[in-house]
Amino acid sequence: MFKSVSNIRISDASLEQALNDIIKSIAAEEIALAKILNLEGEIIQKSRKGARNIKEFVVVNESVNSIIENIIKLQRLTQDKLDFLEGLFQGSGCFKECDELEE
Repeated sequence: MFKSVSNIRISDASLEQALNDIIKSIAAEEIALAKILNLEGEIIQKSRKGARNIKEFVVVNESVNSIIENIIKLQRLTQDKLDFLEGLFQGSGCFKECDELEE
């Protein structure tokens, strides 16, 4: 069910490889968060149908809300990482090379 993440060699990585590895790790994190959000939606749907009373549904809803709030915090951190990476890419000249490839 879960795919393993390839080992990342830290020692001999070039700047370009390091940036690529960071982007891959962010992508893997985004996939995991999307799966968590999907599962939380399923939990809400099941509790909506199966809750014996409103109190049970509220408890589940509060739990899901807490998880979503934490995911939002992670998304803010991810945006900070991407902003930082953008600066590194611009400093490394990677954007210029990519633009030349597209032409």
